[in-house]
Order: sequence, then C-alpha cells, then structure tokens
Amino acid sequence: MDNIESAATATTRSSSLEPARFLELLGAVAVAANEASTVTQAAQACLEDVCNVTGWPVGRLYLLSKEPPYGLEPTTTWHLADTLRFDAFRKAMATIVPGAGDDISGRVLATGNAAWIANIEKEPAFTGAEEARQAGICSALAFPITAGAQVVGVLEFFGAETVEPDEPLLKVMLNIGNILGRVAEREQAEEAVAHSENRFRLLFELASDGIALYDRPGRILEVNSRMCEMLGYSREELLAMTVRDVIAPEDLAKIPLRTTEMPPGVAVVGERILVRKDGIRVPTELTARRLENGSIQTVVRDVSERKMVEEEIRQLNRDLERRVTERTTQLEQAVGELKLEIAERRRLEQQKDEFIAVASHELRTPITAIKGYVQIALREAEQSGQTRLARLLKTVNEKTNQVTRLISEMLDVSRVENNVLPLEQEEFDLRLLARDVASSAEMHAEGFSISLDLPPAPIMVYADRQRVEQVLSNLVDNAIKYAGKDQLDSRGGRRTVEVSAMTAEGEALVSVRDYGVGIPEDQQSRVFSRFFRADNVTHARYPYPGLGLGLYISHEIVDRHKGRMWLTSTEGVGSTFYFTLPLAAPDTQAVTTT
Repeated sequence: MDNIESAATATTRSSSLEPARFLELLGAVAVAANEASTVTQAAQACLEDVCNVTGWPVGRLYLLSKEPPYGLEPTTTWHLADTLRFDAFRKAMATIVPGAGDDISGRVLATGNAAWIANIEKEPAFTGAEEARQAGICSALAFPITAGAQVVGVLEFFGAETVEPDEPLLKVMLNIGNILGRVAEREQAEEAVAHSENRFRLLFELASDGIALYDRPGRILEVNSRMCEMLGYSREELLAMTVRDVIAPEDLAKIPLRTTEMPPGVAVVGERILVRKDGIRVPTELTARRLENGSIQTVVRDVSERKMVEEEIRQLNRDLERRVTERTTQLEQAVGELKLEIAERRRLEQQKDEFIAVASHELRTPITAIKGYVQIALREAEQSGQTRLARLLKTVNEKTNQVTRLISEMLDVSRVENNVLPLEQEEFDLRLLARDVASSAEMHAEGFSISLDLPPAPIMVYADRQRVEQVLSNLVDNAIKYAGKDQLDSRGGRRTVEVSAMTAEGEALVSVRDYGVGIPEDQQSRVFSRFFRADNVTHARYPYPGLGLGLYISHEIVDRHKGRMWLTSTEGVGSTFYFTLPLAAPDTQAVTTT
C-alpha cells in the first residue's frame, strides 16, 4: 500500500467512509486552514473535524522544533471525545518526545509517510501502551504535515477499536497534511517577513546616520531616531512637516527640491543645509533614492565637524603657504649670501693653495742648500773631533729633515687638492719595500725595534713604489713618534712597532701596529682629515710637531691606487693602521697616471 506503514493486518472493522464524507472533510479542513493565522489553529480545527468524521476519539499535534536537532515537540493541541476517560492517557503521552524512527510519529518524521497501527497490543515497543490499554485505546494513525518536501508537523489519532488500514482514508489524510502544510508555509513566510521588518526597524533605528522617507510632494512619512536627534524635533513633529520645512531657505533658493525629476533606483548624492528646531544651521551630506512606490528615501549625515576641520585645514594651508613664502624668501637670501661666502672661501682656498705651492717651492731651494752645508760641516766636525759641534749639527740636520718633510707634505696637499698627484706605477715586491722601510726606521729610532711579519713568497703589487714607500714610512714614523714611553708590546717587551704584509682576497694587505698612546674613539672618524691631530698628542705630555697632513696624504695615495685604508685603536693601548693595494697582473707594465 503506497505511503502507509502498517503494524498489523488483523482488524475488527473497516474505517472506510463514503466519498461525500471525504469531500466534506477536505472542505472543512480547507476552510479552517484559510481562516487560521497559525498552523496550530488550523490543526485544532482539523483534529476536531477528522475525529468527528472518522469516529476516532483522540487526536493530537506534534510540531517540528525550530532549533537543532530539529525533532518533534509535543504541543497542547489535543482533541478528546471524552475528557474524563482519556485524560490519564493524554497526561501520559504529553511528556513523550518521539525521536526519528521511534513510535508512530517518529516513523512519520523519519520517512515522510503516513503510519498505521491496527492493534497497539501487538506493538510492545509502543510508548504509553499501558496507559492506552487502561484508556481502551486499540489503534493509532499518524500522517505528516508537509511544507514542500519537509515534514513540519505530525497529526496523530487513536481509536478505541482495532481498525485495519484504509487506503482512501489515508489519501485524504495526506491531502489534509498538505493543506495544513500551506498554512505552515504561510506562517513561516509571515515570520520571515516579521523578522525582516524587525531587523530593518532595528537597523533603521540604530543607524548612525539620519534616515527619512517622504513622498513626492515632500511630506515626511518616516524618520529614525538619529534624524530626530540631528534636527531637535520629535518623531511626531517631523511626521507633521515637509522636507522644505527643515531645509534652510537660502539653500532651497540655490538648489530647489526636485523630487519628481529623480529617476527610480538611482542614488543622488549632494549637500544640504538643514535647520534645527532651535534655528541652528546643520551642514549635511545626503544620499537620496526614489523607491518603486514613488517615495524618496534619504540618508543624511551631519558633516559639521568635517566642515570645521576642512576650514581649519584651509586656514592652516593659508598660514603654511604664507610661512613657506616667507621662509623661501629668507632661504633665497641665505642661499645668495652662502654662495657669496662659498665663492669667497674658494678664492681664499685658492690663494692659500697658491701660497703653499709657491712658498714650498721657494723654501725648498734654501733648505736644500742649508742641508748640504750642514752635512759638510758635520763631516768636518766629526773628522776634527769636535764632538759637541757634531752633536749640534746632527740636531740641525734632523730639524732640516723635518722642515723638508713638511714642505713635501704641503706640496702633496696642493697636488691632491688640484687632482694632479702623479703616480708612476710599476710591479715590485712589497716585502722588499717593507724591509727597506723598517731598516731605515730602526737606524733613526733609538730604543725601538721593528718587528716584521712577512710571507716567504713575494707579494707582487702594481703601484707607485715611491708613493707606497711614503705611506708605509709615514705609518712607521707615526708609530714610533706616538709610542708611549711606558707601553708594552704584545709579548711584554717595550717600544716595538710591528709591520706585517700578506695577500688576502685578491689584494695585498699591510698593517702597522704600535703600542702607543692610541686615538680617542670619538676622534677616530676624523683621523684621515686634512690638518687633524688628536687631542691626546697635542697635550704638553706629548708635544709632537706636525701639521696633521701625513695620514691625509697617505689615505689619498692609497685611494688613488684603488685601495682602502682604515684603523683600529684603543686610547692608552695602541693603534693598528691597515691599507690594501692591488696585486700585479701578469701583463702589467710601467705607466704614469695622475
């Protein structure tokens, strides 16, 4: 049998009805469904109609829960033909919550089909069987209330006799379930509309912007709380006004209200000056849209603070432009003065360089002559045994050498500044040059030893030998000159200068280490600057002469060889100076560069 679950075939009577009675039943249910506002109301009328027509004494309603896990929930909707007789049965069954597949209603929920139990006594799993026996209940029928393909409820009926399944009756019951399903669908739709309206009303009221609805003539139909707050009117007051009543007259004069010209569905964005109840003007930004029914919906935002900020920004921009103009004028004047000062300084620098160059050349000739005469006199004094005179002449010779070095340094500075420092580059062994410089330094530095750390293999470089010798000699002389009298070397000895040379990363690396006074950390970045001398070597304890040009010139010489020069130093411990030179290529040959 289609759409029927039968629990028993043994019956005592048939429930078949005349077709006219079926039509009468369907008509009564249809009328009740049309008049009912909820599925519960329609089901109550349906229970009474079905029981009256079929003679079944008890009927009840289950509805699908609206929250997970979406099972059947018992309702208070019952029909009892005899309240006294069936009240105990009703109370027992009222607490039963069938699950999918349990009992007769659970089967209907699980399958979506009607179910029939002809004899409850033959259903040992039937919940409430004892209460049914006591109440004289023998049979049961249940059919679904369907909304679309979903079971939204179950109508359950109980008979006082064992009754065999009746296919025509079941078909009628399924039709009744469909009719009640339309009520459920209508109720669901109404609930959805109500929910949507409530949600819209909540959003409408909680919106941070004002919202107003008005018709084509401009009559205000609805406003939210923010709109009332913005204009200082109550909702009732605004609903008795038109939009022209709240727009500033001067604003309307400039931009008339054109509600009839707005195309439907198209948002129009603009600005309006509204007037509060207390007369205060409120600048606003609004977005208006004509709805399908012809009314106008407008979202209004108070932009008073933004307008104030914009005005402040405009004022700040005007002040800034004025200050920029004034400052630009001042800077142009300062730049003009600076250009004049720079030009004057360049002129003075050029004069100074010219003076140094001329003075150096002019001094070189008499100094050379003096040195020659002193050396002649020194030999004669040594030959004649004039010891005191020889000692004095040696001192004069040393001072003459110092003056000669100073003159050479000044000439080199002039060449560097004019970018004409010549380089006679050739290939030579850097180790041999280091040995020559160390040997010469030891001859003139009493009490000092020069420690050499050189590899056994040659270090062939491509450079100006005389200029490299000048750099290395300057570093060694400085190491000797600025060595502290009480400083120890790395091995515990005294007054030692260490010179090392090696190849590293494709270039020659030379270092000169002393254990002298060192250089203050805050002054090390200026060591290779022109005319710089550290504070601790100009102190009376170390009255060393010099112009502060040796390291400057040495750095420039190394830089013109495309090498690098740097130092590490700790005040009171000593310093190590490093420089690199390019190694000689196999095909190098002597050239002259500037």
